Amino acid sequence: MNLDRPALDRRDDDYEFSADPRLNALCNRVARQAGPRETDEICVLAMLAVTPRGWAEGFLGLAATARAEGRHFAADCYARAAESLVAPVSPRRTPTLTA
Repeated sequence: MNLDRPALDRRDDDYEFSADPRLNALCNRVARQAGPRETDEICVLAMLAVTPRGWAEGFLGLAATARAEGRHFAADCYARAAESLVAPVSPRRTPTLTA
């Protein structure tokens, strides 16, 4: 284990979406996975969301919009991000695996 590295690795091309390093890492991961259009959408969300609940609701809204536009991969990325922000026992949290 390399103890010299920070817990959350930063890349040179990361955006500063939030002052919270964990939330910022989540947003950058979603932006890298989903693509450039989604990065712009997350930038808009960053200006509006303040609390983790606001971020979760914002990601759910982006997921619904992306799904309605046929961008299913982006919708799944947004839904996953929202899911990671809600409590594990929350009724809003959907199971990720179904039998």
